[in-house]
Amino acid sequence: MRRRIRVRQLNGAPGVPVDSDGGPTIDPTRNVIDLVYQGNERQDDLRDLTNLLYDEKVLRLEDMAKLRDAFAKEIRELETKRLDAVRQVDVGQASTTAAALLTAVQTLSGQTGQRDEVTNKRIAALEQSLAKGEGKATVSDPALEKLLVSVDQLISAGNRSTGKDAGVSWVGALVVGVMTVIATGLGVYALVKP
Repeated sequence: MRRRIRVRQLNGAPGVPVDSDGGPTIDPTRNVIDLVYQGNERQDDLRDLTNLLYDEKVLRLEDMAKLRDAFAKEIRELETKRLDAVRQVDVGQASTTAAALLTAVQTLSGQTGQRDEVTNKRIAALEQSLAKGEGKATVSDPALEKLLVSVDQLISAGNRSTGKDAGVSWVGALVVGVMTVIATGLGVYALVKP
């Protein structure tokens, strides 16, 4: 606790205040008020500077936002142009592909039509020949005729022989049968072959 030192004066009125050394003191109220005003001015200056800093930051953010918006717009326009170019190429390729496909289909259609016409004519000729009873009789192969004559000779020779020759004649008959089937197949193939 602080001690109060009272100085008595003659009239009973308070005297001049003194410090610890006994010297006169300055009124502390004026000093304190000046310090408070200076502190307030300093805080006001700091607030003003802080407000200026915030205003500057806001301006910079607005500038950045404007720049980003402008660049984003340019990027969108460039991307749109690129996609349009890609679409034009795709449309060009699609029309080229469609033209090539149409040409291939027309060519294939013509070839298929011709093949179908030839096939229909052959089938009609085959049906007519089958209806008339033609077929094996109309197909003649000189090698086949020689083979048939040889087989007939073997059969007649086989009829004359007995024992072991009987087995050989049976094999000959089998060969003749197989040859007949082959000859028939060749005859049918020759009629159907283009």
